[in-house]
Amino acid sequence: MKLASRTPGPSSALTRTLAGMAAGLGMAGGAFAQGDNNPPAGPVTYVYKTLDQVEPRKPISLLTTPGDADSVYRITQAGSYYLTGNVVGVAGKSGIEVAATSGVTIDLRGFDIVGVQTGLDGIKGPAAGGSICIRNGAIYGWGGDGIDLESDFVVHITGVRVSGNSGSGMKAGDGAVIVECNADSNTLDGIAVKFNGTISNCVSQLNGGDGFDVSDGTCISNCAANNNTGEGIHGVMQSGSGTGGMSVTNSVARNNRLGGIRADTVTGCTAAANGTASGGFGIQAYVVRNSTSSNNLGFGIQGNQVTGCYVSSNTRIGIYNTTGAAYVAENTVNANSEDGINVFGNSSVLRNTVIGNGTIGGFVGGITASGAGVRIEGNNLVNNRYHVRTSTGSCVIVSNTLRGAVVADYSFGGVNALGDSIAAGASLTTVSAWANLKY
Repeated sequence: MKLASRTPGPSSALTRTLAGMAAGLGMAGGAFAQGDNNPPAGPVTYVYKTLDQVEPRKPISLLTTPGDADSVYRITQAGSYYLTGNVVGVAGKSGIEVAATSGVTIDLRGFDIVGVQTGLDGIKGPAAGGSICIRNGAIYGWGGDGIDLESDFVVHITGVRVSGNSGSGMKAGDGAVIVECNADSNTLDGIAVKFNGTISNCVSQLNGGDGFDVSDGTCISNCAANNNTGEGIHGVMQSGSGTGGMSVTNSVARNNRLGGIRADTVTGCTAAANGTASGGFGIQAYVVRNSTSSNNLGFGIQGNQVTGCYVSSNTRIGIYNTTGAAYVAENTVNANSEDGINVFGNSSVLRNTVIGNGTIGGFVGGITASGAGVRIEGNNLVNNRYHVRTSTGSCVIVSNTLRGAVVADYSFGGVNALGDSIAAGASLTTVSAWANLKY
């Protein structure tokens, strides 16, 4: 008897497929190593790090940093601390007192240290000095200073705003680094640093003293000092010698009552509208390079080496030197009320553009030599009251170009070595290179 053939159904096909997969898995299982099916005895242990191990910081609180008779909070041990909320001042106390003499970091975490006018300082450092870092918050309204670390060294303050304090905004000792801070409307100085500090990217305005008050060796860069009652940036100059090493770079001082920028070296800065009717200045420095000083009530720039500057519309002398041996070169000096440039003996005044100075009247003008031995060469003088004046003679005046003096080209108080004076329109074919040309 012949049996009829039968087509396999779906169940048979599925059975064969699963069987093939099982066989394949069995082969794969033999090809790869297996894990340990018998783990060691005992409880499971944790391998993560605690927060203290990741970043060992302590909150500032009455439990961890209790205050004393003159402080709301007091830090007595080195370490990293942070705020968990605003600090509110109390009469007769500082907000945070740091008693530890080294290795303290305080992160304000965007919170405020809010003072009262009968309080002391917002943050006060140890009298014996120490290394302290403060960052990221605001300190305002204290009866003393916002931050007083004047006795401390290795100070680093970043991203802190100090305002409305009855003392200074912040004070720091030798070697301080202050970055991206703002000092506003403090009764005394905005930001004060002793020796060899660095201040960058800061603004100090509307303070009752100086915007920035610093000493020898301190470098200020990319800062602004505006509308302060004292000077915008006040640095100690070492008797005009430039040996103090205090420098200001790429900064602005505007509308400060006593003056703009005082330093040993000033580069790439702007001083505008500083001073009062009784006097003031734009920039005072031993060396001034590539800077602008304009519309100041007083001198534009007072210095010994002044190069590449724009000096305009100041109510007294544009560029002024009182010590002699000055080098004044390649500046543009225009529309200053008194002399455009006035230097003492043994100085060089070279290749300047001097226009429209001496508007106050009298014996003033473009370039004045207030001593003997001054070389005035290669300048372009236009529309000054007098183009060149000398008080004692014995000066060299050569290779200048002159046009449109209001009173006269020259006013001499003695005998000078004067290059030939060539009238406007004259042929220059045989003219000496030392001649002074009118045009």
